Order: sequence, then C-alpha cells, then structure tokens
Amino acid sequence: MPKNMPRYLVIFLIIICTGGAFYYLIKTKPPAIKQTVEEKTWNVESQIVSLGSHQPILHLTGQVISSSDITISASIEADVSKRWVNPGDKITKGQLLISFNDDQTKLKLNQAESTQEEIESQIKEEKYNNDINTKILQKEKELLKLSQLAVKRATTLERSSMASEAQIEDAKQAFLKQQIAIIDREKTIKNYENRLTILKAKLKHAVAQVALAEINLAYTKVHSPINGYVIETSVDTAEQVRPGTTLLQIYDSDSIEIRCLVSEKNLPNLQHHVANQKPLLAKVKMGKDYINATLNRISGHIAKGQAGSYLYLRFKSTPPNLISGKILEAYLELPSVNNSVLLPHDALYRTDTIYKIINNRLKHFDVTWLGEAFDENNQLKILISSKTIQDKDEILTSKFANAMNGLKITRVNR
Repeated sequence: MPKNMPRYLVIFLIIICTGGAFYYLIKTKPPAIKQTVEEKTWNVESQIVSLGSHQPILHLTGQVISSSDITISASIEADVSKRWVNPGDKITKGQLLISFNDDQTKLKLNQAESTQEEIESQIKEEKYNNDINTKILQKEKELLKLSQLAVKRATTLERSSMASEAQIEDAKQAFLKQQIAIIDREKTIKNYENRLTILKAKLKHAVAQVALAEINLAYTKVHSPINGYVIETSVDTAEQVRPGTTLLQIYDSDSIEIRCLVSEKNLPNLQHHVANQKPLLAKVKMGKDYINATLNRISGHIAKGQAGSYLYLRFKSTPPNLISGKILEAYLELPSVNNSVLLPHDALYRTDTIYKIINNRLKHFDVTWLGEAFDENNQLKILISSKTIQDKDEILTSKFANAMNGLKITRVNR
C-alpha cells in the first residue's frame, strides 16, 4: 500500500474487505439440520373406579374412661391393719384391698349376741310361766270352790251351835284370800301378751344390734366390688380412720368407654340415630390394629366454652390392659352415601378437583368431598361424589405439581 495513500481510503478498503469476507462465510455456511420436537409424557398412577355405597367416617380423638369410677370410703372407726394394694394394681372382684383391726368390732358383736341370747331366754321363761300360771289358775279355782263350801259348812254348824263365830270368820277369810289369788293370777295371765310383746321388741332390737355388729365386722375387710385397677390410695398401714374417710379409688375395667368431643354441627344427625336406636359402628385405633366399638350414648349437655358435646363409644369386647386416661383415635362410621367413590388421598387436588384420564390425557372435574371412609382392607381413603363420574372411569391417583388439562401421561401401574 503506498505510503502517501490517504487514511480515509485505507479505512474504506478495510471495510470493503471485511464485508466481502463476511458475505463469503454466510454463502459457504452448510444448511441447518431440522429437529423434530416430541411432546413430553408424564408417568402417573391411575385407578378404574366403580360407583357404590360407602360410609363416611367422623374422625375423633377420645380418652379412655370408665363409666364406673368408684371411691371407697371407711364405714367404721378403726386402725388400718394392712393395705394390700398400690396405685396401678390390677384387681379382681372380691379381692382383699384393705384390712382393719377387728378387736373392738368382735367385742361389740359378742355383747350384742349376749344381749340377744338373754332376751331369748326371757321370752322362753315368760312362755313357760304363762303355761304354769294357766294350770295354777285352774287349781286355784278349785280351791275357791272348796273355800266357798267351807264357809257354807261353818255357817250351817253355827246355827246348830256346833261351830264358833271365829271358825266362820276364818272360813270367810280363806274364801276372800282365794278370790284375791285368782284375780291376781288372772291379771298375770292377762298381761302375758303385753310382756311378751315388750320382750319381742327388745329381741328385735338385739337382733338388729347383732346384725349391725356383724356388718361392722365385715367392714373390717374391704374387698373389691369390681374387676379393674387401683387409681389412688389415701391411707396406709396403722392409720386410724373414721366413717367417711376416703380409702382408695378404683375403676371398673369391664365398663371401659371412649369419650370423644364431637362438634355441634354433627350432633343432630348423631342424636337422630341414637333416638331411633340405629347403631353406629366405630373403629378405635390401637397401634396398627382397629378395635370395633359402637356409639353408646351422647351427652345431653354442652359445657360453657365447649365447642360441642361428648359422645361415648363402648367396645364390643374390652381390649386387655387398656389404661384409663389413654388418648386414642376413633373413627365413627356415618350413614352410607350412595353413588360415591373411594380414592387414594393423592387423587384429590385442592379440596374439590380430580383428573380423569381420557385418551391418555388429563381432564379436570369438580367433585364434592364427603370425607374419609374405610375400604375393604381397613385402609382410609377419601370419599367423593360427582355427577361427572361414571363406572369404569379412569382417575389420576398420583400427586404431582404439573397436573393440568391436556397433559399427556403414561400409566406406570398398568
């Protein structure tokens, strides 16, 4: 390039060369290879459904209680000889729980029995005396007749001067004494029934005292009236107790129930079934198993500040070693709903949407959520109903974020 060439001309030539080179590169570029874009498919699980009749469940949390909690109190004044049980002990009906010193109660029983025996002897004596008095009265009446004859004889002899006036007076006096003796004997016999009534009343009182003493003696041994468990003890060996002193608390293991709080909105339906004696079944979760129970009754009271009322579930057969106070989950089965469908929980999107699979693509539909229900394998699933669901419809049962209308899918469980 000449040294005297103007600068602008140099720049112009550089631009011309650069443009030519760029044009050459474009013209000589090999043609682009066209690529076909394939639509992505998503792997999902599905289920063919059938319309049927299913029972929605009411999920409850309950506490184990006993309908028969018993507080045992002392009935006598005595010293505790021994307490045979401790809190938490399992007890059986008739088992000895507490024993008291029985020396005083035995003495009182002996005194009462002695009094009873004494009165019984008095009654026997009174009956015997009455028999004797009745026989003596007959003899005294015969003596009265003889005394009367003696007076007549003395009077006759006086007229013939064969008896003195003194003899006549003696005969009359003997006659009067015999009359008095008969009157006194008749009075004794007549009062026999009154005396016997008084003695019988005393005997009745004595018998009652013996029975009371026997009861008090029985109270020196406190036995369990039920099968159950000891909740709490309030006395120990050598303590003195008075009537009414709390000894211990126990509960009946044969009267175990589950007390659950149920919301006020569910009460009318439940009360209707209880009033019509329609049993509602329940399943109580015990570890991995379910124990059958039934709705026994509903409380008729809503406490202040409480969001509902209590219902009580009763086991058909009480599980062993079920402890009072334990918290358990319970599922109360409500009346059946026809034309409903059971699905896994992942099949429901939000609270009112499911996806059908039609021609390998998703299409969403609105449904009504009815709650949960147990399937034939005791597995909890959601229960829905919808006029758009028909028998043999295929429903998406996978939960994934990209679910939308028209999405292409591939089934992994078929």
